[in-house]
Amino acid sequence: MMLKKECQHLKKVIVEAERRCRQELQAMRERHRARFVEATAKLRNQYKSLAKRARALESQLTKNYDAMMALNSELQSSQGTIGALKTSVKDLVFQNQELLEKNISLQESSAEALKVSSCLSEAQSSAVQQLRFELSHCTEELDSLVSLSISLLKGQEPNPIMLFGSDSRAIPSDEDLSEDFESRLAQVKCLRHKIEDLRSMISEHFATQLSSVCHVQ
Repeated sequence: MMLKKECQHLKKVIVEAERRCRQELQAMRERHRARFVEATAKLRNQYKSLAKRARALESQLTKNYDAMMALNSELQSSQGTIGALKTSVKDLVFQNQELLEKNISLQESSAEALKVSSCLSEAQSSAVQQLRFELSHCTEELDSLVSLSISLLKGQEPNPIMLFGSDSRAIPSDEDLSEDFESRLAQVKCLRHKIEDLRSMISEHFATQLSSVCHVQ
């Protein structure tokens, strides 16, 4: 009888233990399910956030690529412009150098002609006089052109007289030309300095434009 009671008691204990185990197991399952749902929701939110960032980065990459292509196009265009500026400056410097050399050569020829003018015939003397006058006129015209170029490079309004040139074509007498030779020689030397100044200004102008182009790039 005693054994039977103990068996019944043990049976109740076992049943109660099984009930508690089932309850704890159910509670653990509920907790795990809740954690799983929470973790899944977090992962979904993280995935959505990452997908959004990926789309934003892709859009930014596309914009950066378009900007890079535009800059590359501008760079190629700028290189063409720089090449054209270099060519223009070289041509202008070369032309100025040629004009200077021709003017010096003409002045030297004029000086030699002056030395032998006393030995020439009247017709030859008249031709020399005409040559000296033309040289004088060319010097004045070249001086006007150089001054005009300097004014334009400085952004100043050109002198209308320089634009239309000199209309004075009267040939002075031989005596006047002889007295004016020294002043003409001084004028040519001054003109040479002006041409050197013009060359320097052109070089500075080109350097400024080149610097502006590189800065835009």
